[in-house]
Amino acid sequence: MTPQTLRRLDVKKQFIEKIEPFAHRQTLKSKAVNASKTTMSIQRYNHSGTKIQLRIGYSKVLIRIFSNGKINLTHYDLFFDREETLEITDAFDNGVYTQDEVDGFIKQAKIFIKQALKGEL
Repeated sequence: MTPQTLRRLDVKKQFIEKIEPFAHRQTLKSKAVNASKTTMSIQRYNHSGTKIQLRIGYSKVLIRIFSNGKINLTHYDLFFDREETLEITDAFDNGVYTQDEVDGFIKQAKIFIKQALKGEL
């Protein structure tokens, strides 16, 4: 039996539903509460995608989910002026990824966000 593949919409929806609360929880941690510049914004664009922006101190993480299915995360170190990008997926069509692969993408994104905010990247 082959694992069931997901539609592009379902992949993006699951990713957003898991990452938004995770990013919000990061702003509630003691380091973020004590930082002078802690912000989180979520912007949804019609037929273009979603952008989640998280800034804690001198670290800024952008999570972009495009309408064509491309998902990438970018960490900006504003103090040292460095940038690190992680491509989760390229543009894809329906039926490319299974549920297990999507769970792996979400786990990979959470690890990237944690490391970025700790300054380990």
